[in-house]
Amino acid sequence: MKLINNLFIFLLLGTLSAVSFASGFNDNYIEYGHTKDTATDLNKGFIVRGSHQFKNTVIITGGYRITDNNASYEREFYELGFGKNISMNDKSDITLQASTHYFNGEYTPPSLSTENSQANFHSVSVGVRGLLTGTTRASASYTNQISCGTSMNDNFLTLKVVRDLTQNFHLVAEAIELTNNNKTNSLNILLRHSF
Repeated sequence: MKLINNLFIFLLLGTLSAVSFASGFNDNYIEYGHTKDTATDLNKGFIVRGSHQFKNTVIITGGYRITDNNASYEREFYELGFGKNISMNDKSDITLQASTHYFNGEYTPPSLSTENSQANFHSVSVGVRGLLTGTTRASASYTNQISCGTSMNDNFLTLKVVRDLTQNFHLVAEAIELTNNNKTNSLNILLRHSF
């Protein structure tokens, strides 16, 4: 399965600039929706994220994600990042982003006291995005994430498709694979409001 995923990303990266396109990108938006992953007994929850581009230069991003499961384990993730998109042509961009993350976990076993855990992370991402049709955009990115104060080093592959519903509302489907741990994958289904 991983070979298929990697092959798909390779093909996507190689063909983005060869497809016929009709519209551009908008990095000013807020999006929110459902998130689910396979870590710790299928965590499910809510995610909200936003992005704002300043004078066609630097992009600032932020996000909040909360999940829980049947084992009374709640996880919160906060993210703040800065990015830059480099235009290859009027049809596709190279995307760059650096982010800092904060994690807070709370586990409440039956009849026992609550246990808390916190962690800080930094990440760097590089990717590509392109216009597939006049109403559909796709992107692929690779992220390296390092936990502060530990030797933990995680790598992610992310595939995202954005489909226009109206001029200002869009449906977002995003799949994330933790490449150094086959057991962890995430799926986000979001509604995006651009402005």
